[in-house]
This record gives sequence, structure tokens and C-alpha cells, in this order.
Amino acid sequence: MEVLKLRQATYSPPTYIDCYIDRVIIASAILSRGKLWTGTRHNDIQKEMEKDSGSDLFKQLGFITNDVIFLGRKTAARIAFEAGQIEKNHDELFSENLWDRDGEPKF
Repeated sequence: MEVLKLRQATYSPPTYIDCYIDRVIIASAILSRGKLWTGTRHNDIQKEMEKDSGSDLFKQLGFITNDVIFLGRKTAARIAFEAGQIEKNHDELFSENLWDRDGEPKF
């Protein structure tokens, strides 16, 4: 598995320059001990992680954007709402908000 270089992001309102970049959520992700795991649902990613390296208590669940930024659940919820990927502005984003059980996008 290829590990991507990540930039930790905090949310800030769009600025004039940001309007040219349409940021969207492209995958669920788990960051664990410097390794990035991606997929459509966090539960599926966790199962694969356990097969490969066992259980890990030091993991952060989040999402990856189209410009390869790892976001936590709260920031990802705002990005997904602004991008029109979810209809309701949630406090936190869960993979079930974006993809159904078959991995098909809901947006």
C-alpha cells in the first residue's frame, strides 16, 4: 500500500482564492502510526487493518479530499455540506453519510 504525504487541515471559510478550488471528500480514511488507510467505509478499512497488522488503539478516523488533505470528522462534515455531498449539515461526518453499504455514493 502506498502511503500518501498528508497536510493536516483545519477548516477556514472560503476566501477569494479558495473559490477556484472545489474541495470534495473522495474517501474515508484512517490514519494510524504514520500510515494512511483509505476506502469507502471506516468499518471496512478497520477490518483490512486488523488482517494486516492487528488492532490499533492509536488511530484517527477521518476523510481524504480531492486535494489529498486528511480531515477529521467535524471539518469533513462542513466540506461535504458546502460541496453538496450531503443535504444536512452534520456536526460530524460518518462514512454512512456519503456511501451506502455497496460503496455507491449517495450524492
